[in-house]
Amino acid sequence: MDLDALYPAGGNHAIQNVAFVIEWQAPLSEADYAELRKVHQEHLRQALPIIETPQVITFNIQPGLAPAMVPQVASGLSLARHRPTATGTVVSCSIQINPQNCLIVVNDYTRWDEIWTNVTEWTNYLLPVILKKERALGGMALQYADGFEWRGNPSEFKAEVLFSPETSYLPSNVFGKSGLWHSHHGFFTDVEIDAGYTQLDNVNVNLGDDPASLRRTVSIVTSHKVTFVQPVWGVEQATAKFQGLMGRLHDSNKAVLKDLLLDAVQEKIKLFGDGKAK
Repeated sequence: MDLDALYPAGGNHAIQNVAFVIEWQAPLSEADYAELRKVHQEHLRQALPIIETPQVITFNIQPGLAPAMVPQVASGLSLARHRPTATGTVVSCSIQINPQNCLIVVNDYTRWDEIWTNVTEWTNYLLPVILKKERALGGMALQYADGFEWRGNPSEFKAEVLFSPETSYLPSNVFGKSGLWHSHHGFFTDVEIDAGYTQLDNVNVNLGDDPASLRRTVSIVTSHKVTFVQPVWGVEQATAKFQGLMGRLHDSNKAVLKDLLLDAVQEKIKLFGDGKAK
């Protein structure tokens, strides 16, 4: 099948961004945030030079009274690196540290090995502060957002241009349609009986029209969330779990895309093989 009109979001790969999530139970204190700011100053400032404290506005609503706005309060910590473009700047990567979770988002994707090396280094500095004696690792997640643009006649795009007709992750009635559609579903993946966690996967596919270019676009968001049956205590144990399981979640993501996409598309985005982005 001719794929000349199919353009992956990243040129030689389709990844728009990847997100890593770490969750814990007891919220961070102001003292913890002060220590995290010190960690940024000493170890992360070069990689993520921008540091901000998000402000949260809350409202006190009572029956019969006008809503009273409570003054802004600091909540969390945001670290980021920006990249200049022709029209301004965009966020290249960021770390959002909230009271009970940490979200790391990489928008300028290169290769998994390079991205994971950076994330490992950053979390090796952050987790000893976050996962102290009174705080345990409760869960973690990996999410990929992939995108494609069809630059041909929109009516000529069919699901079979991109997706395998034998895929387990799309209903068969999307094939052959020239109109728009979406498919969202989640499922628990089988893991070892004694694994000590559950894994919830989501595969969300949207076929739409870009409002600016009017071109047909495909969005594929795949997420893999681990919830531990028992919280993981201790910085070393929690870090080992995070680093070990994240590699398995990455393998799960590749397995989903291998099932979902045509072989020719997998080759086009270098899902496997030399120069792979995944």
